[in-house]
Amino acid sequence: MLGPLIRAEVGDTIRVVFRNNCSFPASIHPHGFFYTRENEGAPYWDGHSVVHPGDSVPPGGTYAYTWKVPERAGPGPNDPDSILWMYHSHVNEERDFNSGLVGPIIIARRGESKPDGTPKGVDREFVMWFAQVHEEDSWYVKHNLPTIETDHAVPTPLTPFSTTVTYPYFVTFSINGYSYSSMPLRYLTVRKGERVRWYIMGGLNDFDFHTTHWHGNTVLIGGMRTDVASVAPMQMVVAGMIPDDVGVWLFHCHIAFHNEMGMNVRYVVKP
Repeated sequence: MLGPLIRAEVGDTIRVVFRNNCSFPASIHPHGFFYTRENEGAPYWDGHSVVHPGDSVPPGGTYAYTWKVPERAGPGPNDPDSILWMYHSHVNEERDFNSGLVGPIIIARRGESKPDGTPKGVDREFVMWFAQVHEEDSWYVKHNLPTIETDHAVPTPLTPFSTTVTYPYFVTFSINGYSYSSMPLRYLTVRKGERVRWYIMGGLNDFDFHTTHWHGNTVLIGGMRTDVASVAPMQMVVAGMIPDDVGVWLFHCHIAFHNEMGMNVRYVVKP
């Protein structure tokens, strides 16, 4: 889950050489940037065949995408000095997404990047993808679930929080592909007093509405103090944190049955 992180700042031009190592056509479509139709990475459902090579790159094929980063693709007046955009394959959006073809782009204000590309004034950054993933809609369903046609969508047991809602075993609720706090703690470790930036994005399936909740500490989003952020499908949110409460804390979706279905990880605040 999650493709490579791409970084830039306002005024840059991003060029991505995409080689499709998948067994199916794929593309890269970016959110937020200035691009020409040739660099959009998305076929249109208007009755025409694929017009541009970048709309659908065949298996083994290569295409170079070019995207400009104008002011309107950078942080806004109420944003911190870096924000999150998403890229994803757009050939068969549902199947591509459920195969994990999604990735983050972080854009900093002009002149606000360190030499390594990270934003100034930030000690730690985390990209968190809250996603309800349907393996039955993945391109890899026949490989990963060879008996799905005879399984009859065996449902998972009901929980105290989901007495009327249950899902088959092949529907997972995850953060960056991890469920039930299985993400290693070393991935989400900070120190007290550090300036931490959380980049959060949602999935695109039917219940990919999430309420991300930090235990133990609070964040700033758009100047508002909170510990819960709402994320709609494909929405991107940036939160700033200066942790002051040492410990191992829960970070999860506060929609009860999403949490019960495994949409939770832990983060560490060290002294």
